[in-house]
Amino acid sequence: MTEPPHGASDALGEILRLQQDFQARMVDETLRYLRRVQGMFEPHAPGTVLRPDAPAALAATAAPGGRASVRLDVENRQRVHTVLAATLTPLVGEDGTTWFADADVRPAFRLLAPAEQARVTLRLPVPADVPEGLYRGLVMLRGLHQGGVPLEVTVAVAS
Repeated sequence: MTEPPHGASDALGEILRLQQDFQARMVDETLRYLRRVQGMFEPHAPGTVLRPDAPAALAATAAPGGRASVRLDVENRQRVHTVLAATLTPLVGEDGTTWFADADVRPAFRLLAPAEQARVTLRLPVPADVPEGLYRGLVMLRGLHQGGVPLEVTVAVAS
């Protein structure tokens, strides 16, 4: 039996490591996607959104190519557990431009006990080519709020 050429075992080890990293990433992305889809189709239960001292709409400002972030505090005021799964509708500008934001919602999915509170954070990467202006949409809170919470994102170059 002959030994493999020098460095062949190192190359094989590197290939196995890369394959393992790929599989782990694929599982994470698949679960993230499934949680988003699940949040869109689960049953709705009437509830209440708690936004102390918040304006009529959530608001954020970011430059093209930047990042916008908003937080929303919610409370389950029902007598039963409910699902919290926030999703974002497309954002529409005043000129009709529609922006399908790739929002990172944390937590993507959570079960809330009666009287339990949670904070939802939405991070929106703003594409570099999105025109400046005011974009409006809704943060849909499946399981807690039927209509959605208004969101306004102002895209403007920092001065």
